[in-house]
Amino acid sequence: MFSLHPNHPNIIKTLESQFIHPKNGLTATYQQLTKYTKERKAADILPATIFDFQEPLKSFLIANQDQLTTLAIDLPVYYQAQIPTSKTLMICAMDPLPPIPTSPFWKDKTIRFNEDVGFWAPFSLIDNWDEPTGSMRSNLPFFKTLLKHVNIYVTDV
Repeated sequence: MFSLHPNHPNIIKTLESQFIHPKNGLTATYQQLTKYTKERKAADILPATIFDFQEPLKSFLIANQDQLTTLAIDLPVYYQAQIPTSKTLMICAMDPLPPIPTSPFWKDKTIRFNEDVGFWAPFSLIDNWDEPTGSMRSNLPFFKTLLKHVNIYVTDV
């Protein structure tokens, strides 16, 4: 299961002041993501809205709201290695685009496609590691191999 990096409060503060600040805050969103890793209830992860973005992105999204489909943000996650180590590797990569609105991925989620912003983790690393599905099935061996010897901090662009 992932945990928050020791510097995470600073990262959350920066994300909230410069990018997006949901009503309940990003700390609450991380708590919901952590809960998901235990209970697998994606509906418990509350979305933000385009109105929660900081300027100038908020004005741009509002002006183009009629053209929006899926908005999703993968929040950075941190995993500790299997053995105690001070070595940490940051992985910043391009994750696949979010599922299109007609995808089965959204079937158990209540989301307004031209207004809500869903939260998740890069490469779906909060999903079930014992029974990976989709792209996680091909990505997971890479992350598991690294976690044998180093902590990893994963984000995407």
